[in-house]
Amino acid sequence: MEEKRYLTVQSDYHKVLVPVDDIMYLTVDGRKTKITRKDGSALRTNRSMKDIYAELPGEVFASINRGIVVSKTYVKHEKNGILTMKDGTEFKRRVRSDRVKPKPRAAAPAPVLREFPAEEMGWWIDELPMPMCVLELVYQGRNGSASFAIRYLNHAMERLEGVLLRNVKDQTVTALKEIGSAKWLTVFADVAINGSSRIVEDMLEDGSFMRMHCYQPQSGWCAVVMTDLTRENRLVQKLFQRGTKH
Repeated sequence: MEEKRYLTVQSDYHKVLVPVDDIMYLTVDGRKTKITRKDGSALRTNRSMKDIYAELPGEVFASINRGIVVSKTYVKHEKNGILTMKDGTEFKRRVRSDRVKPKPRAAAPAPVLREFPAEEMGWWIDELPMPMCVLELVYQGRNGSASFAIRYLNHAMERLEGVLLRNVKDQTVTALKEIGSAKWLTVFADVAINGSSRIVEDMLEDGSFMRMHCYQPQSGWCAVVMTDLTRENRLVQKLFQRGTKH
């Protein structure tokens, strides 16, 4: 003969032993858990629903909705997701997520590109020790010819080019003697249009050897940061010359 199981709860300051087989359903009643028995009587306890449910046999009891646990033994019938208990009480079973037809999502709003704040950049990169400039790809005329407009130069770039930003701002990049060469326009265009990052190295007109790191801060823009590799390049040349002599 199977041993009878009991649930121990505290109710009205008294310890109560409730036969598990007598429990018809559990519901949440305020901050308490209400235990309704097969004879229709009920008691309330401070024990949490989660705690009690964990102690009950899983093959008999089922959580059918938030705050509702029923004994399958006392389910009279179920129709359209409504469980009717033997005492006539009805509970609605939670709808399974895979039965719910997902609502169509609204299309995400297109990203709004704010104007690149080149004029506000000075407070943090004016004193950057490496020359830097920001160029914008612009289209002009009826034929839509493209060119790059100068939007920003930091102080190091001004010294390298021998110009002041206020004198060349919004002019085409050809106003710059060092990086205004037509050979760079393809690189700038690739970065501004495709969002790629390019690193190129070359000798400038003044004889310095520079590495140009080009990247896209915003679609249609190209930022150029330059690193002077003249000293390193000369050391390599000297080592190469020594090697050829031997």
